[in-house]
Amino acid sequence: MLLISFAVLAANVHSTAGAITAGGLGAVAAAFAGYIGRTFVRSQDSAASHLRAYFDQPLEFSRYLGAERLLAASGELTPEQRAKILSDLVQAIVKPVTKLEQNPDFLIDAAETHDAIVAAYAATDPLTWDSYAQRNLALHASEVGQLDHLLEDARFLLAADPARLVLHLDAARSGPGRAAAAVYRESAHYLAKLDLPMRASQLELTAHQLGYRSLAACIAEAAPDRPWQTHWSHTRQTTGHQVLTGHQGEVRAVAVGALADSTPVIISGGGFDHTVRVWRLADGAPVGEPLTGHRGGVNAVAVGALADGTPVIITGGSYDGTVRVWRLADGAALGEPLTGHRGGVNVVAVGALADGTPVIITGGGDDGTVRVWRLADGASLVPPLDLQERVRSVAVHANVIAVSAAGADIAVHQPALPRPNGVAAVRFPGTRPVGEQTG
Repeated sequence: MLLISFAVLAANVHSTAGAITAGGLGAVAAAFAGYIGRTFVRSQDSAASHLRAYFDQPLEFSRYLGAERLLAASGELTPEQRAKILSDLVQAIVKPVTKLEQNPDFLIDAAETHDAIVAAYAATDPLTWDSYAQRNLALHASEVGQLDHLLEDARFLLAADPARLVLHLDAARSGPGRAAAAVYRESAHYLAKLDLPMRASQLELTAHQLGYRSLAACIAEAAPDRPWQTHWSHTRQTTGHQVLTGHQGEVRAVAVGALADSTPVIISGGGFDHTVRVWRLADGAPVGEPLTGHRGGVNAVAVGALADGTPVIITGGSYDGTVRVWRLADGAALGEPLTGHRGGVNVVAVGALADGTPVIITGGGDDGTVRVWRLADGASLVPPLDLQERVRSVAVHANVIAVSAAGADIAVHQPALPRPNGVAAVRFPGTRPVGEQTG
């Protein structure tokens, strides 16, 4: 501004002396402006060097961590949106440092990032970790083969988020790591509701029950203030297992199937909560939300596939007497509920007729009938098989339906055969026929 002012002044003076004076003042202003400019540039360079020094510290990965936490705070992003934003954030962060125009082939090494995150936290006491490490360090470690080192630290077992650690226990490879994984998997359904000292007591007990006494000693040492202690346990050793929790009340039915990508899953039906749930078989993680619709307990579940290969769940309800079909991939209900049974539906099975038509076979507990439905549209294919006894189980193969009812009787029916006088019931070896229905 000074320089501009003096330039205006010089243009408006009319004497030689005034012009010389204005010119001199302008030179002084120009020198002053240059000094300020050089000082500003130096201050900016200094600030930039401080920033570079900060980001060049060993915790450089904190930039990636910050982006990850920012994204984790939003529950409304699809996985694709989240991946795109994360990629853009990381690229924006590293671009000024890496000079991509000089190194166009630069790529972020994901393994190095996982390594850096694990190394930074592993150097500290797991009992002092923040919630991010408690929830996610097992994931980072499993990605680079370092989960065993964490599992062998009893403090990590106490601090980790149970629901998140269970997802990665299969990555354990060492003997001690596998032992810790077995103990943790069997205790996980208790741990989420317990504080750290109580977790120590529970894990110590489970370690003794499974025969891992050295692990039990490590857990005891990590939490000397635990509320109760286990010095020894004389119980029958059990096969390693995991308990899946989520249903409110009893579980009345389970089945096993696979998603379209071949991921094995468990399907369960609840009695009191009237829901159907899907769990990933490998780690017990829930898949999607519980399926609701039955007005009563879910007595039976089965898994099948439509003619085009789409995996589906078939369920039978207790009080509402309905059969429902759900798409396994997303839990969407397919068509209207199938109705016809009077009372609860105790059993369901899925199969195909000799011509390849997928069918559902259902058995009613109260009405004593077996029904055959076309899976594609729920159409009833034959008149109900009236057994006049409580149906316990059904199975189907080609045109043959095997049924067991009250007592020790098994009957084999062939309802799809072209018989003019109805449905035949033939005796299975060693049993008697439950009955014969004529059309």
